[in-house]
Amino acid sequence: MVPFSSFDGEITGWKLHVPNMERYSSTPSRWSEARVKKRRPLESLLLGEGMIEALLRDAQEFLDSESWYQAAGIPYRRGYLLYGPPGTGKMYTLAGELGLEIFSFSLASHGWDDSALAGVVSQIPPKAILLIEDIDCAFPSREEEERAKKDPFNEGLKSSVTLSGVLNVLDGVGSVRYKEEGRLFIATTNYIEKLDPALIRPGRIDRKLQYKYTNKRQIRALFMRFFHTLANLEADQKLDISTLADVFTDSIPEETFSVAEIQGFLLLWKTDPSSAVKKIKPWVEEELFQRKAEEERKKKREREERKLAQSQRDNCYEGLVTQPIIPPLSDSQTREGRHMTPEQIKGSEDSHSVSGAVPEIQMEPTDGPLQVNGSHKP
Repeated sequence: MVPFSSFDGEITGWKLHVPNMERYSSTPSRWSEARVKKRRPLESLLLGEGMIEALLRDAQEFLDSESWYQAAGIPYRRGYLLYGPPGTGKMYTLAGELGLEIFSFSLASHGWDDSALAGVVSQIPPKAILLIEDIDCAFPSREEEERAKKDPFNEGLKSSVTLSGVLNVLDGVGSVRYKEEGRLFIATTNYIEKLDPALIRPGRIDRKLQYKYTNKRQIRALFMRFFHTLANLEADQKLDISTLADVFTDSIPEETFSVAEIQGFLLLWKTDPSSAVKKIKPWVEEELFQRKAEEERKKKREREERKLAQSQRDNCYEGLVTQPIIPPLSDSQTREGRHMTPEQIKGSEDSHSVSGAVPEIQMEPTDGPLQVNGSHKP
């Protein structure tokens, strides 16, 4: 469980474990052998100013405080939630700085259920990072579950991983081989509003950190990182990288694109900063157009899904005929000495057969025996 190091003892990388599928099984049951990853410099991580440093200090303090946790009787574990746009590489940089192994998986992947989740987590040793990505994909919120219960036609909210299953894992319930003590738990999500309050309460999630889309400082720093070596060329080849960086930065709206998106664009022009500056405005316009088009497609799909769901509800009840209910006669209408004339009976039947309405019944007293069809019955 030691980090990957050079001969002089300096940490040069870290180890990543991912779930492994057993043969003839569709659920993960153990971890793969560690894959060694090269350490990424802390300064290469473009997050909010001071964010990664604060996270690193907190994690290092936790790792150095085992005896304090034991003396205080507090479970020795620490949880973090990072939410916002993906693609910043923050967790792997943190692992490289701390020299810890990462056990990482996404609950959006196929094959997970409560049993598989508890099984693989129980195999994680202390002083390691448990990273659950896309934790919001595991299960619907309680509000969504309640809506699903009220709507018998809703079949879209099903998941094999339950909220209680995840909570048990975070609290260390069911750990067999290793104690849960000493783990760093980190979850990521793009939609913090979808998470149940029980999942992110203190004791399970101790710190929440939001990472946002790039600001002007981050955009410029990313450009300079790509092209800073070109600023050291001979005078006849030298480019004013600083000026190009300013133009590039001004061409991108603030807090609109992730680090990964801008980095992907720059990789297309990694040896040609001038072309990167020339092409950035058309790229931004195209990306924003595609986002708007995708949003319109999403809204259209949602409208069609709602329309289809309503149609299914209507079809379910199609053909059912509600029979009219005729209320019983009152005492005043049925007591001895009252009767309906043949004309009233015939009119009532005709009215009922046509409209289903209950006719108003007029009763007249009589001193003689009941008359039916003009004849007297004793």
